[in-house]
Amino acid sequence: MTKPIIFLAYANDQQNKANYLRGLSQEQRGIRQALQGIEKAGLIEIVERINVALSDIIDVFTDSRYQNRIAIFHYAGHADSYVLMLENAAGTGNELANIAGFSSFLGRQAGLELVFLNACSTQEQANLLLNKGVKNVIATSSKIKDTIATQFSTRFYKGVGNHQVITQSYQDARDEALTLSGENNFRKVYWEGLNDAELPQAMPWDMYPSHGSLWAIERPFTPPPPPAQKVGPFSHLLCNRVEQNDEFKLSYSQAIVQPVRKPQVFLIRGLKEDRHDSLITRFSWESIGKRVFVRPNEIKNWPIKGTINDLKQLLKLRIVETFETLNWQGKSAANVSAMDVITNPFFSTQKNVILQHNIPGEEWNQTTIELLNWYIGEFWNVEQKDTYLPNFTIFINVLYSPDQLKSSFLSGFFSKKYFKKDIQAELQKLADAYPTHCRLLSELVPISKDNVETWVIDTHLADVSDFLNISSAIFSSSSLMLPMAQVEIQLKKAIDGYIARNSGIV
Repeated sequence: MTKPIIFLAYANDQQNKANYLRGLSQEQRGIRQALQGIEKAGLIEIVERINVALSDIIDVFTDSRYQNRIAIFHYAGHADSYVLMLENAAGTGNELANIAGFSSFLGRQAGLELVFLNACSTQEQANLLLNKGVKNVIATSSKIKDTIATQFSTRFYKGVGNHQVITQSYQDARDEALTLSGENNFRKVYWEGLNDAELPQAMPWDMYPSHGSLWAIERPFTPPPPPAQKVGPFSHLLCNRVEQNDEFKLSYSQAIVQPVRKPQVFLIRGLKEDRHDSLITRFSWESIGKRVFVRPNEIKNWPIKGTINDLKQLLKLRIVETFETLNWQGKSAANVSAMDVITNPFFSTQKNVILQHNIPGEEWNQTTIELLNWYIGEFWNVEQKDTYLPNFTIFINVLYSPDQLKSSFLSGFFSKKYFKKDIQAELQKLADAYPTHCRLLSELVPISKDNVETWVIDTHLADVSDFLNISSAIFSSSSLMLPMAQVEIQLKKAIDGYIARNSGIV
C-alpha cells in the first residue's frame, strides 16, 4: 500500500503586525500532536512547510518522492474569496496565489482527497476547486477567529489520527466549535472586527460537497487472534441470516456517517414463522446499539382497510399512540410529521431509535402499496442536518401466509390475492424508488440441518460437546427444513446453557 501524505502549509503576514496570526504556530503544534500516532506507526508521511511561498507548494506536489501520494493539502493563513496570501520566496513580503490558476493545478493532482483551507472567506474558492476536480474541500464563509480556527483544525486531525472518515472528523470539529460558541451565539467563532450587522447566523465552516467522503487513514493490519467461541445472548439469531445481516450492516454504516442523514427504512419479508422480529433484535444489538441493546418500538396494527387518506391518518395515530406520554406540543395526530417525531424531547437523550411494523401478507392490496409509497417516500423522506438528533431506523416486516408462496397460472388468473412474487416485485420497486434511505433485504427462508451445522462451525463451537449433535437433535430424519421459530428455541436453549456454565464468555 502506498503511504499517503498529509501536506501542511502555513503562511503568515510578516509585514503588517495587525494581521499577524499569533495562533498559527499553535495550530502547527496541535496538528502535529494529533497526527503523531499514525505517523509513528508508519501509516502516513507528513510534509510541512512554514512561511510558504507558491513555489514551495508546487515544488512539493511535483517532487518525485511525493507525486500522487498527497491525500490532504492543508493551508492555514490569510485568504479571501479569490486568493491565498502566501509569503514570497525571498522572505521579504507577501505574494498572492490566485485561486483560478491554483485550483486547476490542484484538480490535476492524483490521489488528492481533501483540500482544507483554514483561512477566512474561502467558500468561493471551494466552488472553483470542486469544478476543477478536487474531490472534497473544507472552507469558510466569512472571517474567522484565529484561536477557534486552531481548535477546529486540531480536532479535525485528531479524528483523522483516530482513523475516522474525513466526513466524521469534520462533523466532530464543527460540533466542538458550535459547542464552544454557545447556542445561537456565533460571535465567538468569527473575527472580532465584524460588526453585528455583518455577523452571519451560522457556523462558518462547511465541507463541500455536502455528502462528504468515506476516505480515512487505513488501520494497520494485525493478524487475527486464534479462533474463540463467538457466543453471546443473541448468537443463535444469525443462523442462516448472515446475508441479511451483512446487507443491513453495509447500508446502515454508510448512512449514519453522512453529514445530512435520513431515517433508514429496511424491508424484511418471509413467512410468519421466520421470526422477523428476532432478526431485528440481532440488528439492534450487533449493529445499531454497538452491543448496548436498543429496544425496538413496535407500532402495532398496520392499517389495512379504508381510503388512502384515512390510512395515512391512522398510521400517524398508531405512532402517536405508541408514544402517548410524549409531548406533541398540542398537535393532533393528523398534523404530526416525521420531524415532530425525530425532534421530540423524549428522544433527545437517545442516539438510536428503532420502530417496527408488521404487515400481514394476506391483507396486502393496492392501497397497502400506496400507503407504503407515502410512508417511505414522503413521511420519512426527511433530511437530518443536526448531528445531535438520533438515528431513526424503521423496519417494515411483510409476513407471508403459507398459501401465498405458490401460485399457478390459473390461481394467478382467477384470484385477487397478491402472491409472494407480486409482493416481492412491489417491495423491490419501493427500494429502487428511494435508494438513499430504503433497502430491501434478502428474503427470510426456513432453516435446514446444513444451516445449523454451518452456524456451529462459524461460531467456533464445533469442538464443544453441547453443540456436536445439536443439528441431529433439532431435525428428525423426515424434516428437511424448519421455520426459524422452531430452530431458534433449540439454539437459544443450548446457548443459554453454555453461557451459564461458562459465565466468563459473553
